[in-house]
Amino acid sequence: EDPSSYANSFTQQTRVNDADLLPLINFMRFLEQADDDTFEKELPNYLDVDSFATYLAVNAMLVNTDSMLGMNNNYYLYYTEETEKFTLLMWDANESFGKLGGSASYDLSLTNTQNGIGNRGGMGGGQNALLTRFMANEKFKALYEEKIQEVYEKAFISGAMTEAIDQYSELIRSVN
Repeated sequence: EDPSSYANSFTQQTRVNDADLLPLINFMRFLEQADDDTFEKELPNYLDVDSFATYLAVNAMLVNTDSMLGMNNNYYLYYTEETEKFTLLMWDANESFGKLGGSASYDLSLTNTQNGIGNRGGMGGGQNALLTRFMANEKFKALYEEKIQEVYEKAFISGAMTEAIDQYSELIRSVN
């Protein structure tokens, strides 16, 4: 309940002079205390679950273990006052394609607790309760699996990823 107890795990990046962490405190309490049925029913009241599933799918497809999926860092938990919900914003994906862990293969089911589900804990240590509970829920896991297919189709099957790589490769070649 004490906002100062969040100082080691959360750094407020916007509205720095506004220390109202009540939405975050309520969300953390919900993650810790809600039983499984309540979690499934009420998570959409706290979190944009569609964008969260997309965030997970993009990071999994990019083998970005320097994210919530591995090191449990390099994301922002953003609260929107209009919707009164959190969403995750991805950033610092320079370690994608297995660069951090040395392997470009990854278990897309996110069930490998040695390399997934935020088990390595990142700077704050410990598991990520949101990710663990989200993937343990059949409804949310199915949403994640839909997003994996959608990301795969839009980025890889469509040729968009290859097109972007070719475009940037040509740009690099033109100046080097």
